[in-house]
Amino acid sequence: MAGSHWYETLLRYYNIKVDNKKTWVPLLPGYTIYTTFGNNIFKLFIKFNNQEQELLFSWVDFGVDENNLSTPIASDSQSDRFQSFVQYFKPQGKISIPNTIGINITSISKMLKTCVYKKYPGLYPELLIFPKAKEEMEKIIETVKKKSKRLKLELQSTSNGEMVREGIHMTNDAQSVSLENFYVVLSEYKQVKKQLYNANRQIKRLKIQRDRYIDDDENENNNNDEEELLLKTMQDMKKKAELGLTLLITGFSIKIIIVCQVCKTIKEFSNELTNMNFNTCIANAGLTGGPIRSAHT
Repeated sequence: MAGSHWYETLLRYYNIKVDNKKTWVPLLPGYTIYTTFGNNIFKLFIKFNNQEQELLFSWVDFGVDENNLSTPIASDSQSDRFQSFVQYFKPQGKISIPNTIGINITSISKMLKTCVYKKYPGLYPELLIFPKAKEEMEKIIETVKKKSKRLKLELQSTSNGEMVREGIHMTNDAQSVSLENFYVVLSEYKQVKKQLYNANRQIKRLKIQRDRYIDDDENENNNNDEEELLLKTMQDMKKKAELGLTLLITGFSIKIIIVCQVCKTIKEFSNELTNMNFNTCIANAGLTGGPIRSAHT
């Protein structure tokens, strides 16, 4: 048993069979039972000796009078796992202490192990689910108690002690149900509550998806509108700023005339320098070249 050294040192457990399966059952201070041996009534309990730092296994013999448990006829307290009790009682044959104090009973064994599990979870990993389920059950029971008190006050405030709620006829003299019936109703309630919770989560997710689709659609429409507006603006600007272009070519002379359609401004660009005419120059060069060529022939 992992992590059980502090148990082994102080002998605070029994390794016994519970439900035909070996398990470690702790012996805890405060554990108490009343039982009978022969005709006598006994109290067996465990307490802790702070001075010696050990468990004490105590017993009290109250005799045969069940109406008088205030005057014991014998008692003892030792760290011997009730061996002093065995010697006092002197049973015929062997006696099982775990069976005598009831720690081999499933519910008692689970209760004792759960107490240890809360502080040392590693000792009983098989109990992982039980503490949470127990806490949940305790919360539900407290809620039911509070609501039943309010319901009782409401019924008392009616003229005939009767009322109908959610289609259920309720009266002051309502019959109690067994624990099994309570578990059935509770489990069905939890199942319906879980289904409602899951349905609400699904609805929430669908709403988020719907809102996202709506936002995307609106953004797409807005983007399309903005693109159309931008395109129209650019076309208008282009139309307003579009320039009229005229290209004139005369011989070797090139002249570009740009007319702005907005302000009607005219700009001219030419490949000729100021006061120079390419056509005249070329013509003169041709005339001059003729005599030169003639002179060389």
